[in-house]
Amino acid sequence: MKHHAAWERLFLAVEYLASSTGTLQQRLEIVYTSHLIPLRTVDFHSNTAKEDFSDIMLPLRERKMQNGKLDLSDEQAKEICKRIVSLFNRITFFEDKD
Repeated sequence: MKHHAAWERLFLAVEYLASSTGTLQQRLEIVYTSHLIPLRTVDFHSNTAKEDFSDIMLPLRERKMQNGKLDLSDEQAKEICKRIVSLFNRITFFEDKD
């Protein structure tokens, strides 16, 4: 299976979330700035993956610049992290197809 740029960036995001220290918000901020911002919805093939990606990015963009930090509750950060893992799973095992 040939992996595309979205797979690589999401792999790095999931790896960072799982292996780094710091609060969930701190890890999510690094993932957002280092791995997710360069992605665009056109980097995903299926409409479902595009929607999933948009659902991840919207709250991150909306809450990003509160003194340069993500302004998310623990529960909000946890939910976004779950969505990132789920999207990674989708494009890994279902090859980003509808």
